[in-house]
Amino acid sequence: KERAYISIINAKWNRAILKNLPYEEIRDTEFVAVISVKIDDKAIFTITNEHLYYLKISKSEIFEIARKNTLAQNYCIQSLEAKLEELLSKEVVAEMTMVPEQEYASAVVVTNKDGFEGITALLSKEILESLCKILRSERITIIPTSQYEVIVVNQNVIDIDWRAIKDITDTEVSLEHQTLNHLYL
Repeated sequence: KERAYISIINAKWNRAILKNLPYEEIRDTEFVAVISVKIDDKAIFTITNEHLYYLKISKSEIFEIARKNTLAQNYCIQSLEAKLEELLSKEVVAEMTMVPEQEYASAVVVTNKDGFEGITALLSKEILESLCKILRSERITIIPTSQYEVIVVNQNVIDIDWRAIKDITDTEVSLEHQTLNHLYL
């Protein structure tokens, strides 16, 4: 039970498999929460309705356990620039057109310590409140690039080129790990 946690998937893209999975809809979005069990750092599996039957546990019980385990994870909030420097050379990042330096972040990347299922940070009211404080805005835009991480921006500071982000996500992230195909405001 301590290995059960929430995974977020796109409901529309996964209609067929949802027939066999316990899931919960996430309000005002097109994604749903399902239960995954982490075996080790590389292996996970998704709980089916059949598993619930054999484990003699209800859907609400498994979700309560998984939600507790999920929200107990260590989440990371990192500036977008720092994340880009991890992925690209500092010289490439310096050449990119960035928002002028400010005394606060205008865009951050959110994930968990494992860099997997980082999108589940959005299930935490406390993390969402922290993001608003960090970005100094009550209005944030969440760009769900994948299950691994999301980009969160201050709506008042950054003009988002959604098509460019979607193009990168479509080419760099497999469909099974993509979550949404539009912004979540």
